[in-house]
Amino acid sequence: MNNIIKLLSLSLFLVSHFSFGQLIVTGDCNVQNATLTTVQLSDLDINNNTGGSTGANLLQNGPYNASECIGIYAGNDSQLESHLTPHLNIGQLGDGLLNGGGPLTGNEFIDGLVDGVANPWFDGDKIDIDNNGNATDPGWINLAKFDVDNNSTTYKSITNYDETISLLISDVLEFTFECVNVGGDCSSINWTLTTDKDIAETVGQVLNRSTFDHLAFVTKAGSGNQNGQGNQDDKGWAVYDFNFYEIFGSEAPGAFNFETAYSLAGSIDVKPGDFSAGLSHLTVWARDPIGDSTTTIPEPSTIALFGLSLVLIAIRRKHI
Repeated sequence: MNNIIKLLSLSLFLVSHFSFGQLIVTGDCNVQNATLTTVQLSDLDINNNTGGSTGANLLQNGPYNASECIGIYAGNDSQLESHLTPHLNIGQLGDGLLNGGGPLTGNEFIDGLVDGVANPWFDGDKIDIDNNGNATDPGWINLAKFDVDNNSTTYKSITNYDETISLLISDVLEFTFECVNVGGDCSSINWTLTTDKDIAETVGQVLNRSTFDHLAFVTKAGSGNQNGQGNQDDKGWAVYDFNFYEIFGSEAPGAFNFETAYSLAGSIDVKPGDFSAGLSHLTVWARDPIGDSTTTIPEPSTIALFGLSLVLIAIRRKHI
């Protein structure tokens, strides 16, 4: 019996490591199932719990589908995240799922390609976070995770390169997530992302300026309510990416700038959509494209997405 138990344990170990090392594709995701619908000004004041999105939609040529997506992959991304949750969470190579810490390479959305074809839009370069002269870091920041069963949002934190300063993401932006329920499933998810109106002023004395050029949603489907256990994590996952060089490059020149706080809104269709079950959970990532003072972001670099990026670049530069 002991030998059988040992054999089973070894088999499970080998299977888990084999699964961890590669991805099994079970279907093709569709960019039309993820949409950016709105960009508005923000007067959110997180400290005083007032304000939010305000004014008209600034997107004149939207809504926009996701620029690219990868998956559908078998299994559960949370199993990967349990091993690959970012340490410093500043975009270093190998630090987190989208930074190539596991079966993904970290190059998926910044390789100049879309579905293997040359991307007509610039999609970003790797960066040099550790300031060693080699631009090898993808630059993805894990912002937050939304769990359907608990109807809860868990915000992440960022720690500078020297591990002397940390910042809670919830101090500088807010998410809202709202499920559209059909037949007991979260069939689609509406989301908003709003930055604090005073973020630049609050941290401006010590920060340099930067920009987010990508926003990505790691979307995990469940299997519906079974045996009272809620959404089971066995229906696969996919990643939907919004490339803001493309999106804001399609808008009027100068429509967006570094000093303005914005509120973004969109949705993801899950079932019907790319999955045969409703949403289980959603993890949101943003890519900070500047890691050192020598990095130049090509036009349209003035399409800055979030004031949060000011915080991220300053945290990174503490080690220089």
